[in-house]
Amino acid sequence: MKLKDVGQVIATRALYELGTDRIFLVKIGLSQPFSDDPNRNFYCPIQIEGDCNNHVKAIAGVDAVQAIELAMMILGTLVQCLNQELEGRLRCSSDEDPILGFTLNDGTKI
Repeated sequence: MKLKDVGQVIATRALYELGTDRIFLVKIGLSQPFSDDPNRNFYCPIQIEGDCNNHVKAIAGVDAVQAIELAMMILGTLVQCLNQELEGRLRCSSDEDPILGFTLNDGTKI
């Protein structure tokens, strides 16, 4: 499924690259059922604006809650990868605290 935008945004988080003016906006969209799925599975759209691809991704789950839960885990991985590309300079606020506020699949908080 290819999405053009996140649609109705239910949550955002701004991430900052230390030493620059770059801001990355993490967006989570409203979970919705797939329109053509007889099983009524859901997807949750996510996006990180400002990263290299800027694409919207549809994260699937068996219901709206699972789609959001999986979207949060995938966002954690995407944010971790982005932070590695930026050599650890990504921050959730403009201070030096390196906690970004996401949890990885293994339960590690980043």
